[in-house]
Amino acid sequence: MSAYTDLVVSAFGPEAQVEDLFDNEYRRSSLQKALAWIKGKKDTLQDIASLTQGKKIVSSHYQGLQKVVINAIKGSEGRCEDFDASFRPRTSHNKRRWIGIASAFGKGIDLPPVELIKVGEVYVVRDGHHRISVAKAFGADSVLASVTVWDID
Repeated sequence: MSAYTDLVVSAFGPEAQVEDLFDNEYRRSSLQKALAWIKGKKDTLQDIASLTQGKKIVSSHYQGLQKVVINAIKGSEGRCEDFDASFRPRTSHNKRRWIGIASAFGKGIDLPPVELIKVGEVYVVRDGHHRISVAKAFGADSVLASVTVWDID
């Protein structure tokens, strides 16, 4: 956990901590979205379709369970608008889900590995967006992932 989350846990308890943490991450995402709009840039995850556009997937293979640095995860399979490029939530419709995962994470409950696809040097989330978002909010720099590699031509 980060110093921030340690402080919140000791001051307010775990339930208040995770709701406060979500609200903080959501506000930061909203601010980042506005700044990106002003600069004419995009601050969303890359869509896997854009990474494979005009290319052919020649093969795929399972690479196994491994720790993956969160900052190497740049894309999404279908949830590009729900999280910003830093995995902060951009919408509040999944707040309860995020808080539930954060509560489990904060209690040290083991969560299933996320599912990633590796396209070139870019990791794309197939399943586990909320788990990655929560892990990053708690100060983790890597996640346990089940990785499949797509070889493209």
